[in-house]
Amino acid sequence: ALNIVAEPSWTRAHRWTFAKPTGTHGDAEFGLLTSGRPLGICGDAWCPSGAPRVESAWLSGRRLGAALAATLS
Repeated sequence: ALNIVAEPSWTRAHRWTFAKPTGTHGDAEFGLLTSGRPLGICGDAWCPSGAPRVESAWLSGRRLGAALAATLS
């Protein structure tokens, strides 16, 4: 959708061994602000459904990406 073909110049992954959210924010809340500077928040605490886990974080990021793309088009 964005046609970005450049590879990242730097990446880093970190696994938080004992980190786990105490609750979730549900489906609709991304922390996406429409006025001022937009800010998007995603992760397993913003899981679309179910318990916080890696799949939930991925789904949350994917949904936030779609929401951001919709605001830019």
